[in-house]
Amino acid sequence: MVIDFHVHAFADKIAERAIGELRKNLREGGLDDAAYSDGTYSDTEAYFCRAGSGDGSGAGNRENYCAVFMPIATKPSQMTICNNIAAGKNNYSVGGSKFWSFGSVFPKTSNPEELDAVLAELSRIKSLGLYGIKLHPDYQLFYPDDENVFPVYEKCAELGLPIMFHAGFDPISPKLTHATPDRLLRVIECFPNLVAIFAHMGGEDHWDEVYDLLCGKNCFIDTSYCAENMDSALMEKMIKKHGSERVLFGSDFPWKTPEIIVTKLLTLGLTEDDISNILYKNALKLINQGT
Repeated sequence: MVIDFHVHAFADKIAERAIGELRKNLREGGLDDAAYSDGTYSDTEAYFCRAGSGDGSGAGNRENYCAVFMPIATKPSQMTICNNIAAGKNNYSVGGSKFWSFGSVFPKTSNPEELDAVLAELSRIKSLGLYGIKLHPDYQLFYPDDENVFPVYEKCAELGLPIMFHAGFDPISPKLTHATPDRLLRVIECFPNLVAIFAHMGGEDHWDEVYDLLCGKNCFIDTSYCAENMDSALMEKMIKKHGSERVLFGSDFPWKTPEIIVTKLLTLGLTEDDISNILYKNALKLINQGT
């Protein structure tokens, strides 16, 4: 089994617009804007079924390819519908592939009423059976170590909801990185019971700082978007320092494919146990924790 813990898909009526806007952001950030699906859940499901069947290229003939969806509420009004859609795309199978979903909240609040609404939505996310929440500091315009957001972390720790943070550079905010390794370190120091997952090997394009500040600490990192733009020796070094039991497999699909990340991992000097931990065992532990 390969569980891709970092996948994006959208409801049919917004998928075309969402993919178009995201591709524009990538182009403006000087990045490749190719997308490997049309952004819909159905096309994403079909891709993962093909990857698992072995009729594709690369590592697609290993085992069943499964996915965890990571929606993002980019404004407060999106929280309810975002999580309703996520709940409808959770705990199901298509062909040999299984799919699970996180939810999302908009964590930045300006008054007690808004905060109460966010905390209530976190409780609803738990009751819906979703497995955690995704936060994106660059799209949601907050710093992870802003104490105004701390009640969200406290509630997630209380509910046992992991948080997946976008970490490091993002083309939507090319001149200002909100989720830097030092800010993320403060989060896990302040909330030792929080299950924190830092995407993009802990911080896209900030990997030396990640190695110094976060590797070996109480957090997960994922491999998303790191196959082609990260040095293999550095990735191996980071995994060995951090421990494979705290590394999650992720692609950031549809922007990167799971096969290219698998192929990269298999070229590193990792043990069979390391590979199994990363490809599916760690993900299964987090998913089972949420049930």
